Amino acid sequence: MVALYRRQGELDARALTFTTLILANLGLILSESSSSRLSLKILKSPNNALWWVIGGGLVFLAFVLYVPFLR
Repeated sequence: MVALYRRQGELDARALTFTTLILANLGLILSESSSSRLSLKILKSPNNALWWVIGGGLVFLAFVLYVPFLR
């Protein structure tokens, strides 16, 4: 809605929506795993799966946004 209100076009609106969905999902993953501990302690604890999911999500987001073939 923001992109369309700012008259940025459909492609920009899709990119903004996709970015919001990916970042919101990563935020939910971080908030769910920290329900019993502080968020900063979660980031310091060794959890390879968490780092693979966060890193993979951000790399996937960057590829989809910046590689024209993947758009």
